[in-house]
Amino acid sequence: MNNKKYLTASVMVVIIVLLTVSSGAYFYKNKKSISPTKDSPVACTMDAKMCPDGSYVGRTGVNCEFVCPEIKVTLNNELVNNICKKDSNCEYIWYTGGCNTPEYIAKKYKEAEEKGMYLGEAPPRDNVTCTCEDSKCITHN
Repeated sequence: MNNKKYLTASVMVVIIVLLTVSSGAYFYKNKKSISPTKDSPVACTMDAKMCPDGSYVGRTGVNCEFVCPEIKVTLNNELVNNICKKDSNCEYIWYTGGCNTPEYIAKKYKEAEEKGMYLGEAPPRDNVTCTCEDSKCITHN
């Protein structure tokens, strides 16, 4: 009788072990990841940032970062220092309220951002022309 109980208990243990192993193998094979993957959609907040070129961008990517368009770096040091040679060097940059070289504004914007400062904005104006006079960009209404 003891042998029968021992045999029954042994069979039950073997069945439980087999069920546990087969269940584990099944769930391991068919597991679904609950953590985000690179293809998972990401929800970012709907705030915006003004970039040095005057455009606005929202958050994007898996880290929800602001990505401003790249500003073309010029090797012309005069334009970076707001010194113009011809009218085409000057542009009306509405958020500064006047005419400057875009390279100069990009430099000033970056300097302010590095110091944790914010360059203010001026309201856009219509019918503004820019000329280069005495190596300075001049705003004409």
